[in-house]
Amino acid sequence: MARRRKKTPKETVEIDLHGYRSDEVHPELTDLVGRYEGIRGQQIRVVHGKGSGILESEVDRFSRNDPRVSSAEKDFFNPGVTTLILNGRTGGGASSTRAGKYDHVGIPPIRKRKG
Repeated sequence: MARRRKKTPKETVEIDLHGYRSDEVHPELTDLVGRYEGIRGQQIRVVHGKGSGILESEVDRFSRNDPRVSSAEKDFFNPGVTTLILNGRTGGGASSTRAGKYDHVGIPPIRKRKG
């Protein structure tokens, strides 16, 4: 019978976004997630504060759009903290996750005619 390895708890990484502007959040999170990509189950604790919720919404948007993040959990006791859990994928990065300037415009793609 093969023995199972004990799971070693991964160290939780923390970033404090107090004082950041909303346009500074995405590059910081992209850089931090990039350092720990490929580590399945890695937890990143993001302190964004309660405030008006602008930073929280940016963290939420990042977690929904980045393929390296498997889930984002709001802290039950502290609503100013979100924990991102990585899924172990590599290479997601800003280029593949960031929406283009005109992605929201409902223009269908141009297709070549058969003929």
